[in-house]
Amino acid sequence: MNRRKVLQAFGAGGVASLAGCGEGESSDINGGDGGETAQQTGDGEVTIDGLSEDQIQETYLDESLAEYGVVSWARKEQIRVYDSEANELTFVEPENGWFLEVTVYVYNAGGENLESPEKDSLSLYNNQTEYEQIPELPSEKFSFEDIREQFGVTIDPSYEFIPNQVEPDDFAALVQLFDVESEPVNWAINVTDALSTEPDQDQYVYYSE
Repeated sequence: MNRRKVLQAFGAGGVASLAGCGEGESSDINGGDGGETAQQTGDGEVTIDGLSEDQIQETYLDESLAEYGVVSWARKEQIRVYDSEANELTFVEPENGWFLEVTVYVYNAGGENLESPEKDSLSLYNNQTEYEQIPELPSEKFSFEDIREQFGVTIDPSYEFIPNQVEPDDFAALVQLFDVESEPVNWAINVTDALSTEPDQDQYVYYSE
């Protein structure tokens, strides 16, 4: 099962959607304008500021034969939510400036069951800064369950598939939500803590069309 099959099985083409962007709102999905996750040189090499070429790959194959990659992403300056008290829609804004949601797949390329990685074992590298995923919306009033987005570009952290065991030729899909200071353009996901053996240096995967 290759990356395209994973995307088709997970339905990643419909993962990100939004009904009604707010005025002045910016949102992108899966490599929209300015949304590439890595710079590509004339030689076909991928570069991300602050990381060596030995650290960044489109997919990373662990010694356990678990393969990590990014299947989809969406970024927004605000998330639409439902206010049950007022019976109306409103928006939650990030504390730092941008929301970035990334769906990471873990494909079992081996012949034995593998345990799904913990969600907090993955982190984001953006503009030479590491970010942990946010476990809840930056709001005292609203939670993930209040998110109301369906069409266009969506951020929905509940749209994931994490079995306890990943069977051979099958996959898990982990949805990570980050709140970052600078516009997420040249970013990658740090998979080091999810690996079965510690590599010599941190390893990252990036989104590629």
